[in-house]
Amino acid sequence: MPEIGPVHILVLVFPEPHFTGRIVEELRKLNASNTVRVVDAVFLEKDADGNIAALEVDELTDEEADTLGDLAGALVGLGEAVANAAVMPSEDDIWDLAEDIPAGSAAAIVMLEHTWAAGLAAAVADAGGELVEDEILSPSDLEEIGAEFAAAVIART
Repeated sequence: MPEIGPVHILVLVFPEPHFTGRIVEELRKLNASNTVRVVDAVFLEKDADGNIAALEVDELTDEEADTLGDLAGALVGLGEAVANAAVMPSEDDIWDLAEDIPAGSAAAIVMLEHTWAAGLAAAVADAGGELVEDEILSPSDLEEIGAEFAAAVIART
């Protein structure tokens, strides 16, 4: 079995979308540097009337990509990086997300393999280890933890 890194599912919501292509540019950089591999991606759009369009990246035509904006259009350009080897959230999960986003907004579900961690994952497994917890902290989580730590230090001094 080939070494694979942890797979991370990102759910992105854009209440007032104004895509510039920067998101895709960053994904391309990460993909090119072999930091992550875009495994799969789904783009959701809800128009002002509440009508929902959900397209998997590899299903978009060039015309649809132009219509759905820079995010979806540029993701089509990652086609060689998109593989169907892993399982995306279920169709029900995708439609639940689509129902939850407000009219006039968009969302994307992107599945990334953390290729940078494949060797480490294999080394841990070879040593008889297993992952028992995995959590990603957002910058705001780190700020909160730092503030709590600083408050605790101040309280002790």
